[in-house]
Amino acid sequence: MGAQFWWFYDVLFLSTALGIFYHAVQKGFRQEILNTICFLVAVVVSVGGAWFLSLPIYGGLFQERITVTLTRAIESEHFDIFENASEVLALNATEGEETPDAEGLRRIGEKAVSGEECPEWFVETMGNVTESLISRWYAPHSEIPLASYFAGNLPAFYQFLNTWELSPEDGAKILEAIYYRPAYLKLMKLVSILSFLLVMWIVFSVISSMMGDSEEQRPVTGKSRISAIPLGLIEATGTLLILTVIIRLTVALTDGQMLLFNQETMNHTILFRYVYHFIVKCLAV
Repeated sequence: MGAQFWWFYDVLFLSTALGIFYHAVQKGFRQEILNTICFLVAVVVSVGGAWFLSLPIYGGLFQERITVTLTRAIESEHFDIFENASEVLALNATEGEETPDAEGLRRIGEKAVSGEECPEWFVETMGNVTESLISRWYAPHSEIPLASYFAGNLPAFYQFLNTWELSPEDGAKILEAIYYRPAYLKLMKLVSILSFLLVMWIVFSVISSMMGDSEEQRPVTGKSRISAIPLGLIEATGTLLILTVIIRLTVALTDGQMLLFNQETMNHTILFRYVYHFIVKCLAV
């Protein structure tokens, strides 16, 4: 979806980088050094603050709300994972293919909990069906499907199978911990970075304008412009990272359903995808 517009990001990437670089070089070293220092301080403080505050913000604003909502979802009369899974398997089966009913799936789950080997298709089906049911109650905003989390953490999957009917709240806590929390912590980091940057940009803009008035009266020499080249490269790189953070936040909040803001479009870009995936990996730390 929107993959044909991959060029938009590469054009945006290059034009932004060249524009910031040209602007810095034209202003010269004397006028730009203060801006670069302020810019670096703002980025470092914003990233550090975001990583420090993301967990407390999530715990204070979202964790309990998500757990309570998921508990209500599991307790609802339509939340029957095995029944829904059997219907999905039947719909996707080829003509003449037999699929297990709800009780058959329940027995597979009981065997898995007791220690027998669990089929991969069972983990995937349970994950996809559970994700479909809970997403109606609370949007996960996760680019990774629940089935992948289950497959990567089978003990948690078995624990969920063993508890969601007997104790909906415990089942909800498992889903919150392995599925919602990682995705929302990434969102909190993105929002915190941009919030810190906005505040510090306002503060440093005032300081820079007050201290830079006398410098703007001096002519810019060729030597000063050459000396400003490293500053331009620093500012261009930082600006591209901030732009990527904004795009990543948009993709996450819209669950990749917009024409341009989706994973498929990013993967088709030539240059932008490397910066984008770098940001995604950093957010997982």
